[in-house]
Amino acid sequence: MKINLKSSFPLSISKFAAGQKNGRRSPAVSPRIDGMTGKTFIHEKAEIIGRVAIGPCSSVLPHAVLRGDLSTIEIGRYSNIQDCCVAHSDMGHFVRVGNFVTVGHGAVLHGTEIGDFCVVGMKSVLMNGSSVGRGSIVAAGTLVKENMKVPPFSLAVGNPAVIKENRYSDYATPLESALIYYYLTRWYLRGSLPGEDDVRNIYATAKSEATRISDMLMKGNDISSILDTPLPLPA
Repeated sequence: MKINLKSSFPLSISKFAAGQKNGRRSPAVSPRIDGMTGKTFIHEKAEIIGRVAIGPCSSVLPHAVLRGDLSTIEIGRYSNIQDCCVAHSDMGHFVRVGNFVTVGHGAVLHGTEIGDFCVVGMKSVLMNGSSVGRGSIVAAGTLVKENMKVPPFSLAVGNPAVIKENRYSDYATPLESALIYYYLTRWYLRGSLPGEDDVRNIYATAKSEATRISDMLMKGNDISSILDTPLPLPA
């Protein structure tokens, strides 16, 4: 009997993506899910296999593979897994990605944990047992070896990774990156692409909202309302 692994994990929890192919289509964009601001966007050419949970306002882009067969994979809210990324859990090593995280094109996440407000650069590799602390940036092409712990607000660079310097202690850069993809994929959910003016508006709004939310965090304010209620789209 052939088992459809995409539907074998019970994704009945409302905050997780359902993986249905019911989106409106355009020649350039073919989403699985159609909806409003709080929906999760999963491109039809992404592969979601096994025990994978993806939070609202997040996105998985073309040719990314999330394979939760040996353990679980959890993606938080407002996070994006970009084109050609691979996330694979291992026995005893789940994959967990926090809120407002950007995982750049072609990165590999293998049994690793990434905190909130992080950027993982393109073609980076994060191995079993590694972790990236809140507010950190992993530079493009970096190898984070097994069991390495990247401290919060750090910049990890190189192969193997070294902590190059302590990053400034605000959240604006990771937030801006995550919000750009949040606003962009809302257009995908409509079955269309933004025009030039829309792109400028996306970037401007992401920057201003990132500054606002970063200031809230730096002052110790609670942002649960932002996590629970999707941000409005640019006017």
